[in-house]
Amino acid sequence: QGLSAGGELGGATTLIAEHVTPRKRALYAAAPAVGGSLGFAAASGTVAIVMTLTTDAQMADWGWRIAFLLSVPLTLLALWARRRVPEDAVEQPIDGQKVRRLPIFEVVRRQPRAIVVTACLSLVNAGTTYVSVTYLSIHLIKVNGYPSSYVYWATMGVAIMSALVAPLCGAWADRVGIKRVLWVGLLGYLVIAYPVLAVMAWGNMTLAFIAFLLFGLMNPFIAVAMFALVPRYFDREVRYSGVALGCNIGVVIAGFGPVIATWLVPTTGSGNSPALFVAAIVSIAGASLLLTPPRDRMDEALDVIVPLLRGE
Repeated sequence: QGLSAGGELGGATTLIAEHVTPRKRALYAAAPAVGGSLGFAAASGTVAIVMTLTTDAQMADWGWRIAFLLSVPLTLLALWARRRVPEDAVEQPIDGQKVRRLPIFEVVRRQPRAIVVTACLSLVNAGTTYVSVTYLSIHLIKVNGYPSSYVYWATMGVAIMSALVAPLCGAWADRVGIKRVLWVGLLGYLVIAYPVLAVMAWGNMTLAFIAFLLFGLMNPFIAVAMFALVPRYFDREVRYSGVALGCNIGVVIAGFGPVIATWLVPTTGSGNSPALFVAAIVSIAGASLLLTPPRDRMDEALDVIVPLLRGE
């Protein structure tokens, strides 16, 4: 599943980048964020329903397979939709260069800095996502002692709200600037991570859910901005490979996030210590923005000027 999703995410992000107008780049870049959030919501809801309808023994024996079986029609639907999308909306290469070797080797040779920036942005996007929908469920149940059924329903609610907020973040980013929205998400996590975990420890389910929701709603600011930015960092001939390579490096590293967060609690003796992991990946992403490929700064100006000259 990881290989499938990892390959498809880079393709989906690239297709969107090459099909949309500059004025709506961030709005349409919200589509992968919406899909991901709804996927997490469906997963949490499925787990909650199956756990309600089965015993612990039944869940361990066959109940866990239900979610995998439900993914079959979704996969067929995705395949049908993907086959109806034109493969390439860009007629001419951006820089006129030809790929002399396998694209993955060519993009490493040509644009290593773009890969590093993409990996760092992917790290913070995936890392905060995994902490939100994976680790916080564990934290609420194991550390804070909330009922598991409540936590899974809460996780579904947070994921749905995140999906609803993503297009709003995209529309806002197209108006005020993609990087500004990205910084809102980064600084937001830096400020709220510790207080969110502290509030969850109070034992009040309503306040815990509000804190959970606040944490989850910061992610769309980062996700939408990342999906809108990173395809622009790569030349057309190697774009898919560059986006996929950078994003998946970040996702693989971020996959250790729940493990690190779980390890931090007993090691430090503090239930709020996972905030250190969030602060670390946010700092890495913020520093990486200083490495933004120079061409992006010129592209931002051209994206505004060219459509105006064309009367779009």
